[in-house]
Amino acid sequence: MHLYDAIEENPNQEHEIQFRFVSPEEERLYRLASQLQKRGYELELTFLNERSHWHCVAARSFVPATESLNRLCLEMLNLADRFQVVFDSWKTGSVC
Repeated sequence: MHLYDAIEENPNQEHEIQFRFVSPEEERLYRLASQLQKRGYELELTFLNERSHWHCVAARSFVPATESLNRLCLEMLNLADRFQVVFDSWKTGSVC
């Protein structure tokens, strides 16, 4: 089931949303992670040897709405641009 379908079925259910970022420079991701942590995200930073890049996953559970998801994605794109990292993708941990 797609997240948007799940929202329509049960609009009051919390879902974990994960946003993924990558950068060849560790410092850039740490600065981004600091901002995301202030906004209530749980973070996981790892080094991907096969790509020689740092990877950051920022996760937070909340009751999403289609409009808020669109705003969040735009916010993440703007943050990625601000810290010169790549906004790789987003997904939900509770609905596939």
